[in-house]
Amino acid sequence: SKKRGEMIIPEAMAYFNQALPFVSDTSTYLAELAGNTLISAYQYDRAIALYEQRVAFDPRNYIDQYKLSRAYQLAGKGSAVWSKAFEKTITLIQRELQLRPQNALAAAYLGLALSRYGRYPEGEANGKRALRLAPDDLTIKYKLANIYSIQKKKNEAIDALAQAIKTRYMLEE
Repeated sequence: SKKRGEMIIPEAMAYFNQALPFVSDTSTYLAELAGNTLISAYQYDRAIALYEQRVAFDPRNYIDQYKLSRAYQLAGKGSAVWSKAFEKTITLIQRELQLRPQNALAAAYLGLALSRYGRYPEGEANGKRALRLAPDDLTIKYKLANIYSIQKKKNEAIDALAQAIKTRYMLEE
């Protein structure tokens, strides 16, 4: 029988090939798809290599830095490794928000990074800030649900996720 990772990658590549004509930045799209696929397939070392490459290419990309930090954490790297990576992520996002204080996505990622780092009140505050900046943004609502989930706030996570789903269905109308 095939391992989970061996089944996911061909399926993900089929979706990638279908979506490719509709994507303006294929490099970022492929990296996101590949990274998510590798994480889902528990191929953490390969995901780490991918994100390390992406961060080396663009050291200011806070999303890739966050995903690298998370990959270190999922891979079971020592807390010294992933803690340092999350500290770098937090600093990077804080700089982004100094330059662009209205960047809701950066505020949401800061909330995620702070929560993963164990700084729950600050993480939640940034998630709520992101939602105030972009109250109708599906991605922001989903990230807030993730923040609550990380913090084991089940009811808040379900409420935020329900709001994200409601937004998605409202967009379809």
